[in-house]
Amino acid sequence: MVDPLRRRFRIRSEEHQTVTHAQDRAPEDTPLRPPRWKQSLLTFVAIYPMLMAVQEVCGTELAHLPVPLRTLVIVAVVAPLANYLVFPVLIRLAGRFLRPWPRPPARPPAAHADYERDIWMTKDRFFLLDEGASRATRVPLPPRTTVKAGVEDTQGRFSLIENHGDCGLPSHVQDTFDHFVYVIDGEIGVELDGTAHRLTSGMSAMLPRGVTHTLQSLGADDSAVHTLHLWTPGGWERHLEDIAEAGAGHDWKRANELGGRYGVRYHLADGGPDDWGDKLRFFVLDRGEARPGRIATPPAFSVKARTADTDGLFSLLQVTVAQPIPRHTHHVADECIYVLDGELDIEYDGAVHTAGRGQFVLLPHGIPHALRPGSNPPPRVIQISSPGGWECVVEALIEHRSEVSTAGRFDPAALNRFTRRYHVVYEETRAGVGRGVGGGL
Repeated sequence: MVDPLRRRFRIRSEEHQTVTHAQDRAPEDTPLRPPRWKQSLLTFVAIYPMLMAVQEVCGTELAHLPVPLRTLVIVAVVAPLANYLVFPVLIRLAGRFLRPWPRPPARPPAAHADYERDIWMTKDRFFLLDEGASRATRVPLPPRTTVKAGVEDTQGRFSLIENHGDCGLPSHVQDTFDHFVYVIDGEIGVELDGTAHRLTSGMSAMLPRGVTHTLQSLGADDSAVHTLHLWTPGGWERHLEDIAEAGAGHDWKRANELGGRYGVRYHLADGGPDDWGDKLRFFVLDRGEARPGRIATPPAFSVKARTADTDGLFSLLQVTVAQPIPRHTHHVADECIYVLDGELDIEYDGAVHTAGRGQFVLLPHGIPHALRPGSNPPPRVIQISSPGGWECVVEALIEHRSEVSTAGRFDPAALNRFTRRYHVVYEETRAGVGRGVGGGL
């Protein structure tokens, strides 16, 4: 099944080493590859003498073989010798020659008009939504449905929608969207592959594209149900806008007609749309449960969706921000935060904002920011990194906590040794020591 929107925004590596613009936004000390002409010259220096040597030593024995077979034998001899013996030696000997030209300044002068425009455009992507508020939509959506982040806000990677009350969807297949749901309050039911699952407060589930599933509110009072829904890639709010504009409501036949352009197909009769997705991508997490990772993370950093779960488009953690997070910059990923309870102080662009329960903030990549708890007990938040990869930073810092922390204080230079590879850079003060990282790391 062709999935053009997802293919457009796919990130192939969990550590998003292949993000196309990462090289441009990476920190200044990120290594550069040697120029291609130097690589080509070194390859010639390695391969040409080896080919001549093989021809000289084995030419007589190989002369009677057909050309394709003779070439195959020569390549079979030269390739492993080149990769395991010759190239390593040449690279060591030619280290100075292979060194690239000095990197140009990572940031053009402040007077550069294009640079200034790009920075202000990035800064303008920041927003803080009050509890119950919604991003602008083409037409009003149903009551109690609010768009926290739309497809334009997230550069197409996901849409985040908050729902108070009935969140039911009849049996359907989404050919374009994965659907991640997190239950804040109440109970919902998810049916997939003939099995019913009951999700209560603090539980979450990943509903993969191409797999038939049903979603419904449970309990006597629908108004008690409070959920967050993340669709990836973004655009689900467009489907909701079309339904609202057409006045379709719960007219699923009409919704099915409108959903075709978004790859949404409802089961309206026997023999409905076929499944084609990977059912093994489905998972349900209990309250307090986390996705398995490279190492175990403390409860303050509970990974609900890993980068590998989402084709790299996002990672999602439930975090307790128990200590200040020093000023730092995400050079590739946007950071989005929904406050579950408590208050979170956010330092951004010279101002301090306080986000309380139900508020949502988008912190665009490329702009420094800092976070600190604004309440006691400390705030619990849903943290979304887009593209994904924040869980890799968390694992690296936990694994090396003794190297980056002394008496509860953190050395930004030491932090950067483990976070730069993920394009996250902490500001290094003159004293060389920063404040602690959240969650008690």
